[in-house]
Amino acid sequence: IGTRVIIGGRVESAWVERGNFDLDDTTDRVDQWVSRIQLLGSAQLTSSIEAYSKVSLNRSALLQDATLVSRQDVEVQEAYLVAHRVGGSPVTVQLGRQRFRDSREWFFDEYLDAARVSATFGVWSVEGAVADGVLAGPVADRDRKDKRHLIASVSRPLGGRGKVGGFLVRRDDRGPADDDPMWLGSILDSK
Repeated sequence: IGTRVIIGGRVESAWVERGNFDLDDTTDRVDQWVSRIQLLGSAQLTSSIEAYSKVSLNRSALLQDATLVSRQDVEVQEAYLVAHRVGGSPVTVQLGRQRFRDSREWFFDEYLDAARVSATFGVWSVEGAVADGVLAGPVADRDRKDKRHLIASVSRPLGGRGKVGGFLVRRDDRGPADDDPMWLGSILDSK
């Protein structure tokens, strides 16, 4: 729409038949229909500030042993503001619900509420964020208000053969468990 606003989306739908999951003598059958309508929008508010959103309407119907269970929900996957080159610097600031994932997706691939700062200094890329809910167990069991995470990473290209770097993920659990683990690691990603 004009030169500053982009709107798009996609529609997905599938029918899945699954049978005999537990491999016992009686054949179990589960039929499931899933569909998703996803709308995406991006607006260039100024030359360096952008707003982005991704919203999904999800529907599913599960038929098992002649019982039909249906579900519908609306999910705001992403909704954030991003400011590039803050004050003419190499720093980018991103605020709101955004996607976090490491390149191998070993630790996380999640949509989280966060404040993120990233910068590039020569060949070095640095990123830091404060986010809620990463590495907090199954989504259904999370209490995002009790778990805050500090995420930091640094990386640089390794010639033309990939990249090398390190990361830190530290949890501040303010809930009843008061569990505050920290993960440190290095990354060697070769092409």
